Amino acid sequence: MSSIPSARSSTRLIAVWSTLSLMVGWTIGYYGPRPASAGQSNVIQKAPRIPRESSHTRSSTAVQHPSLAAAAPEGHLDSGASAISLSVLSESERTEDLELIRRESQGDYVLSTDHNLHRRRVRQMVSNIVEKATQQVTPRYTAKLTELGLDPATTESVIQHLSKIREASLLAEDPLRTLANARQDLEKRLTTLLSPESYQEFKRFEQMQRGRRDVEEINNEWAKVLGVRLSPERETQLLNLMNSSGAYSEPPQHGLYDGLPATATGRSAVREMMTSVLTNLERSYPAFMAEAERLGLLSTELGILRTHYQQRLASLRGSVERLRQPDVEEEHQRPQ
Repeated sequence: MSSIPSARSSTRLIAVWSTLSLMVGWTIGYYGPRPASAGQSNVIQKAPRIPRESSHTRSSTAVQHPSLAAAAPEGHLDSGASAISLSVLSESERTEDLELIRRESQGDYVLSTDHNLHRRRVRQMVSNIVEKATQQVTPRYTAKLTELGLDPATTESVIQHLSKIREASLLAEDPLRTLANARQDLEKRLTTLLSPESYQEFKRFEQMQRGRRDVEEINNEWAKVLGVRLSPERETQLLNLMNSSGAYSEPPQHGLYDGLPATATGRSAVREMMTSVLTNLERSYPAFMAEAERLGLLSTELGILRTHYQQRLASLRGSVERLRQPDVEEEHQRPQ
C-alpha cells in the first residue's frame, strides 16, 4: 500500500495556510486603525477573494502531508511560517489520515476537512490570528467599554467574547471553502468525463432535484385522485417547469449548483428566511401554472397542481405568521 498522497490532496492541505496567513493582515487590519488620505474617511474594506490554488501555494512547503513525515526534520510539517508537530495526532488519527489518502488514491473524493492534521493545522493558525488581532484591539475596546461604564472584569469578558466571535468566523470559512472546492472539483471532473452536450444534460438534471419533494407530493395526490401515478415523462415535465419558473416550496438543497448553506438563529432570522421562500413561491406559482396549462393538462390534473401549491402557500404563510409571535427569550434579551 502506497502512502504517498495525490497532488490534489497534498495541495489542499497547504493551500489553507496561504489563505489564512493572508487573513492575518486582513483581520488585524480590519480591527486596527486606518489612516485616511485627504478627502477620504476610514472605510472598512472587504477582504479580497483568495485563489484556492496557485504556483505559490503548490510550492510553499516541501512536506505537505503526514504520509511524508519521514522526510520532515524532527517530525514536523513546516508550513512556511508555522510548524505543527506530528505528535499532536494520536496513532489512530494518523491511521485515519493515511486511510483517507489510500481511499483517494483509489478514486474516492476526500474533503480536506476530513483530515485530522488539516483540522489541527487550521485551528492552530486561526488561534494565532485571533490572538494577534485581540492584542491589537484590546486597548481600544477597553477604553470604549470603560467609557460606557463597564467595570474591568466585565470589559475583559466582553473582549474575550468578541475574540471568540472572530475565531468562529474564521473557522467557518474553512468548511465553506471546502464546499466550494468540492463543487469546483466535481464540475471540472464532469466536464472531462462528459461531452459538452451530456454535461449540460446532467446540469439540468441536477438543478431539477430541488423539486423532487414537490413532485413526490403531487404524485401521491395524482394517484389518489386519478388512480395512476405520474409517468416518468410527466414527472420530468413538472420538474422542468419548476426549474424554469422557480416554483419551489423549500429553500435550495445542498447540491452541486446551489448557493452557500443558509443558517438562521432566532425567530426573526428564521421568519425572514421563511418569508423569502414564501415571497418567491407567490411570485413563481402563477408562471408555473400558466406553463402547465400550455402543456395541455386536463382540468383535473391542473386542479391537483393548484391544490398542491395552494396548500404549500398556506403552510408557509402559517409558519411566517406563527414566527411573528413574540419569543419570550428574545424579548428578554432585547436591550431596554
